Amino acid sequence: MAAGVAILQTLPPGSNVIFPDDIYVTFRRLYRDFLPNWGIHSTAVNLQNLAGLKAAIRPNTRLVWVETLSNPLMKISDIKAISEIAHASNVPVLVDNTFATPILQSPIDLGADIVLYSTTKYLGGHSDVQGGALVLGKGSDLLKKLLKVSQVLGPVSSPFNSWLVLRGLRTLPCRMERHSSNANAIASALRAVPAVEAVFYPGLPTHEGMISQSGR
Repeated sequence: MAAGVAILQTLPPGSNVIFPDDIYVTFRRLYRDFLPNWGIHSTAVNLQNLAGLKAAIRPNTRLVWVETLSNPLMKISDIKAISEIAHASNVPVLVDNTFATPILQSPIDLGADIVLYSTTKYLGGHSDVQGGALVLGKGSDLLKKLLKVSQVLGPVSSPFNSWLVLRGLRTLPCRMERHSSNANAIASALRAVPAVEAVFYPGLPTHEGMISQSGR
């Protein structure tokens, strides 16, 4: 949350931010309850509808926020197409890549400008650390602004928490392979249960918006 908020704190009052309609619940509370107090406007859009995204971009739009895979419905958004639409209006794109991790998806390679991670989750991987991380594409002018936010407002990970995340990264590739195979087995089994109305899992061929983005 501190990493995501740091990006929003670099925006001037009067800015508009486009958020996905399915998003981590605390970010939903953030844009609903806090951004108005900061003079920042928000618009929730189904980012699987590219025409809807185009229509939502305003002259004061300063950021398009993407969460793919989304939490909780695991919606898949086309990062490349969204980035092309946003960049045509000189609007940067942030992708929350927490669920996919860099093992399964590389948003910057697909055109995103900023990548957000909750290091509390898969990157840390051992349920013993809290943190967040931002990754910026080359040539981004945001770094100086973010450094000022971190120095003045304090969203900085402790040295020990940073070490714990680095420890977790060593096993991330093999953990993500096992997470994916286990989840696919469970989702496939649940699909066969008559009492289960719907299963949301992007590994299933029936998952809405199933697309191949990363080539991995």
